[in-house]
Amino acid sequence: MKNELMFSSEKQDWETPVRIFNELDREFNFHTDIAASKQNSKCANYVDEKTNALKTDWGELGNIFCNSPYKSKTQTAFIRKAYEESLKTNSKIVLLIPSRTDTAR
Repeated sequence: MKNELMFSSEKQDWETPVRIFNELDREFNFHTDIAASKQNSKCANYVDEKTNALKTDWGELGNIFCNSPYKSKTQTAFIRKAYEESLKTNSKIVLLIPSRTDTAR
């Protein structure tokens, strides 16, 4: 199977499995799901696409969980934003990102 097929999808709002989130939440005590919707948020506080997490100040949001959209450019923007925000806060920021170890990307 070609890599293009393995990672091709128009769907960008994959919901994090509860088991994975719960395990991470036990360790990091998340306050905000930074890339979510009302339907798939794992935290009571969340930032949706309309609010736009990339243009939001994350400083007062507490510990942050992020399962960003998987489009390459969007994901890169979330990683950059998380790094920039991490320099301004003592909060924990955890990103769930795919591991594509077999690609040149």
